[in-house]
Amino acid sequence: MSSEDPPAVDVAEMGIEAAVDAVLEADERRDRTLVRDALERFVVDGVVSWDAVDEALPAVVQAVSTAEERTSMASFELSKVEDEADAVADLATVEARLADFESELSVLADRASELRDRVDALQDRVEAADSLYPLAVEFRDVADEAESIENTAMALIEAIEDLGDDLDDPEGWVRGVRRDLVAVEDTLDALETVTDNLEATLAGDGDDWAAEIDPAVAWFDATLRAGVVDLMVADARFELQDLRTWADREDADWYPDDADDQVASLQERQATLATRLDDLAEGGWRERFDDRLDAFEADVAETEPPVDWRELQVTLERYRPEDATA
Repeated sequence: MSSEDPPAVDVAEMGIEAAVDAVLEADERRDRTLVRDALERFVVDGVVSWDAVDEALPAVVQAVSTAEERTSMASFELSKVEDEADAVADLATVEARLADFESELSVLADRASELRDRVDALQDRVEAADSLYPLAVEFRDVADEAESIENTAMALIEAIEDLGDDLDDPEGWVRGVRRDLVAVEDTLDALETVTDNLEATLAGDGDDWAAEIDPAVAWFDATLRAGVVDLMVADARFELQDLRTWADREDADWYPDDADDQVASLQERQATLATRLDDLAEGGWRERFDDRLDAFEADVAETEPPVDWRELQVTLERYRPEDATA
C-alpha cells in the first residue's frame, strides 16, 4: 500500500465510530474527520453496510452529471460573449478577459472529462471491491470533485456574464472602474493617515499612536499596500484607455473626460506617498523587513495590466504582518 492508497480494512457491519477506529488503526496517518466523512455515505442505521452502496452510486453519478452540465453552460456562455465581443476583441482588456475565460474553461473541461472516467469506473469498482473503505474514499473524492467543478463553473459563468454586461453597457463599465478607483482613494486616505502618524512619531509628537502600534510594522504594511495601489491605479488607467479607444471608434459620448483626471490625481498621490514612506524608513526598519519586501516585489514584478485584483489582494495578504491594522 502506498502512502496515498486507503487501507483495505473490513469495516462492514461495524458501527460508524468502530469503523473509523479500525481505519485509523490500520493507517494512523489518516485524519479522523475525513475517514468518518467517507464512511458516512455507506451508513445505514448507524452501521457501515454494503446495502448503502447501491443507493449512494446514483447520487454520485448525478453529481458528476450536474458538474458536466454546468461546464457545458460555461462553454455556451463564453461562445455567446465571444460573439458579442467581436467588434472590440482587439482591445487588450477585452482580449485578456476572454483569454482568461478560455484558459479556465479548458482546465475545467479537462477536469470534468477525467471525473467522468472515474465515475464510469465506479460501477466496476463496486462489483470488484472486497473492502468498503477504499470504495468509500473514492465515492467521497468523486463527489467532492464534482461539487468543486460545479462551483467553479458557476463562478466562471458569473464572470463571463459580467463581461457580457460590460459589453452591453460600456458606460456602466466605466462607472464600475471609477467605483473601483473610489475604493483606491479610500485606501490612499488610510495610508496617508498612517504616514502622517509615522512622521509625527519620528518627530517626537506621536507617542500616543506609537504606544498602540509598532511603527516599523506600520511602515512595512503601508509600503506593501502603497505598492499594490500603484498596480491598481495603473490597471484602471489601462482599462479606461481601452474604453476611451472604444468610444472614439464609435464617435460616442459615453466616455467621461474627467475619468482621466481621476486617474492622474491618484497616480500623483500614490507617487507622493511612496516617496514619503521611502524617506521615513529607518535603518532598523529596512533591516527587519528588507527580505520580505524584496520577496513581495519579486512576486508582483511581472504583474501587468490587466490585473486580477483578487489575486493581487491574495498576494498582499500573504505578506502583510499578522499584527497590521486593516
